[in-house]
Amino acid sequence: MIKNIPIFFALILILFLNLNTADAAVVDFSVTPENPVRGDVITVSGTAEPGEEVRVDITFEKVVEVKDGEYVFSVSKIKIPDGKNRFTVTAYGCIDLDVSARRLIIGSLDLPAWITLSRDASNGVATISQSVPAGTYDVIIHGRSDGSSVRLEITATGYITADESGRFSYSYDTFPCQPENLSCLQGV
Repeated sequence: MIKNIPIFFALILILFLNLNTADAAVVDFSVTPENPVRGDVITVSGTAEPGEEVRVDITFEKVVEVKDGEYVFSVSKIKIPDGKNRFTVTAYGCIDLDVSARRLIIGSLDLPAWITLSRDASNGVATISQSVPAGTYDVIIHGRSDGSSVRLEITATGYITADESGRFSYSYDTFPCQPENLSCLQGV
């Protein structure tokens, strides 16, 4: 049962609703379920001007313990949808940040190589932000720290285009792995 699984992140859903007065604005929106927990499929829906692009950010936070001067957090089978998107990782309390990813091709078949992006921290904070092609990925977030823990903020950004009637809807699975198979999560 999902409620018995240790919680490894807090979910924060942020809608950027194009509230600039020069642009058309979102008229209304709703998020269901109202108080999501890990395992829920969150749906954001509403109305805007027909054809308007609505930005949706979904942010996860995780505090990772530092062992021997290094921190690591990994998650498997992250699904990146088609369309314009961005994946951003910010590490607080670090010396540096590395984000390594590999794309799953068919089922669990992986691309043979990991691709890693790296950043040095400034005042203990490092950020990596990248547009990502659609697909399913394994991701490892790691680096060095002289503290006892590092707070990670992981944000997936997507865009929804309102249809000809001005309606939009976006669903996000907060737990893409099957609860009975926790091998898809590491660093829990």
